[in-house]
Formats: sequence, structure tokens, C-alpha cells
Amino acid sequence: MAIPQAEDGSISLIIESPEDLNEVKVGLVQGVPVTDGTDSKLDISAFLLSEDGKIRSNADCVFYGNNPLKQADGTIRTPDNSVIHTGDNTGEEDDVEIHVTLNSVGVDIQRIIFVITIRDIEKSGQNFSQFNSAHIRIVDVTTNEELARFSLAEDFGTNAAQISGEFELCRRNGGWQWQAPGRSANKKLDVLLEDYGWEKTTNRCSLCELHLEDKDKLCEFFGNISIAGSSTENDTGQHNLAQKRITSAKKLDDFVIEGDVLKKYMGQSEIVIIPETIRVIGEHCFKDATIKKVKISANVEYIGNEPQGGINNNNGAFERCVQLESIFFAQESKLQSIERYAFYGCKKLKKIIGLPENIKAIKSRSFTKCDLDDTIKDVIPELL
Repeated sequence: MAIPQAEDGSISLIIESPEDLNEVKVGLVQGVPVTDGTDSKLDISAFLLSEDGKIRSNADCVFYGNNPLKQADGTIRTPDNSVIHTGDNTGEEDDVEIHVTLNSVGVDIQRIIFVITIRDIEKSGQNFSQFNSAHIRIVDVTTNEELARFSLAEDFGTNAAQISGEFELCRRNGGWQWQAPGRSANKKLDVLLEDYGWEKTTNRCSLCELHLEDKDKLCEFFGNISIAGSSTENDTGQHNLAQKRITSAKKLDDFVIEGDVLKKYMGQSEIVIIPETIRVIGEHCFKDATIKKVKISANVEYIGNEPQGGINNNNGAFERCVQLESIFFAQESKLQSIERYAFYGCKKLKKIIGLPENIKAIKSRSFTKCDLDDTIKDVIPELL
């Protein structure tokens, strides 16, 4: 695929049809750094920006340390899977990769900024001048054709103080256009995040996104688990335990999935996080499971099969999960309906955290024979 390059360095990726170009890979090749023995790595992040030049939420920041977006396979993904950071799962040639499915990017996203930084810069004290063989590759994933290549040293400058560089992918004339090379600056990743609208998370659990009164509080949802950012050795150990629990909760092998429907849960974990790709949690999916806590991802619209032709079945998605204690709905939940018998007989169920205010329907007997807090009973008294 021939890619025209303008005098200003921009590269046109105008898409005339979905078949022309849909999935692109931005690969970062670190090369051999000039180093004093410090083991440091380059990394690449992606920020999805709306028309005002800011992210819509923290979920628009795809980078190695954004734990709420991290999946069981180690990848870091936007909720719609349009942008995927491969984490430490590197390719044959690239040290770090970000994949972008152009047709899946939200229509309100106008630009995607890619930022190259040095991971653990505080420890290494390195800068770009010590990575003089590093480069960026832009690849058409379908054909594996390399569309463009940029040198970190040549295209982002050789200033010895340089520790970050940017280039961007923006909507233009009905398609997409690369603008590269981009800005370079002496800014750390946390400063760049703030520039683009990142909400500081010192009072938010990085695992479940719940607001906490202060950073020393324990995460209520996941139970006796310290939040990220704690500095004591004990807190660090608890956070590592938390990460292991989250990884277990997201284990994809435990789910039987057809399209965007979760058909059956086969695992044994006490904590379950519904995959971000799921829109419907099917009937009897968790029936009689021994789970204690479940996080419902933002993209779930129906708990129980989606009604067909006005017919309501006894779906019982979580029916008789007698150990289930609490449910947490992710921020910006798209939930439309909790179908009949969804949580029937969950006799230990006390807490529902973040129930969406704009939910359209909670069907009959959804929470019959549960032990809900009075605050929840006030919201849905007629259904108990």
C-alpha cells in the first residue's frame, strides 16, 4: 500500500473503504542502549483525545501502568478494544507494540497521541540520547507491510535531556492521517498524563476504580487489599496479592463466550471480573457458582438474555449463588436491564455498588431472597 508523505512529514492514511486499511501496529524497537549498566526500557503509550484535546476518562489512556485496563493476558486495552498495548507480550521484531483498529475507534475521538517515554525514569536517570538506535515502525497488520519508520534520535531530537517524544494519528477528510515526527519534551509520563486530562488516582483504587477517603484505606470491594501507590513494604505485598487476585478474576479460560454473550462461567475464583467485550450475561451463566464478588464491566447491557419479541424468560443469570456478597458496576455502565430471577436466592448478597441511575428495567424477582442493605431496598422495594 503506497503511503504519500507530505513536506511537513505528515503521512496520509486516508481510508476509502474498510478493506484498504483497518488495523495498524505501532511498534517500538529499543535497539541496544548506551548504558552504564542500568536496566531500563523504552515504552509507548496512547492517549485518545476528543475535540477539546483532552481524554474523556482515564480509560482513554493506554499505557503499561493503567491497571484498570489490564487484562489477564497482560495486554492493556480500551473498553471497546480499539487500542491495545501488548504489555510484555512482544512481537518478533518489536519490543513494545500498540495495535489500533481504526474502524472501532469512537466517533468522538479526533486524535490519538502516541508518547514514547523511558520506563522507571526515576531509577535509571537515562534520556533519549542513550537510545540512539531506537526507532518506531508503523505496520499494516493485515499485509504486514511497514508503512513508515522513524528514528528516535533523528526525528525526535538528540537533546541529552530529552525523555519523551510524541507523534499523532488524527482524523482528516473522512480518514486518518499520521502527523510525525511530533513534539519532544523534557516531561515524565505523569506530567504528560496530567496535560491530557488524567484524573489523579491517589484516592481511587487502581484495581476496582472505587473512590476511597484516602490512599491508606483498604479497597472495600476486593476486601483487605491495599490500593496502588502505598509505600510501606506490607502495603506493597498486599497490592501484589491484589494483582494476583485480579489476574485470576479475569482468566479468560474460565468463560465460555459466543460473540458478545457470556454463556457460562467454568472457573472457581471467589472474585470474578466480567470481560470488557461482554454485552450480555446469558441465562443461568453463573447459576450455583461459588463466587463471592463480581464486577460487571461497563459494556454489559443485559444481565440475563436480551428480551426477544417481548418474551421474558426466567433467566437467573446468577441464580442461587449462595456465597455471593457484593456486586460492583463499573463507571459509565451501559446496563439497560436486569432480567427476571437474575440474583434470585443469593442469600448473602448485601451490597450493590454503583448501580446505574439510568437503568431502564429491573425485572421481577431479580433480587428475591437476598439480604440487601436498606439503601438498596429503598431503590427497588417492589421487587423484593
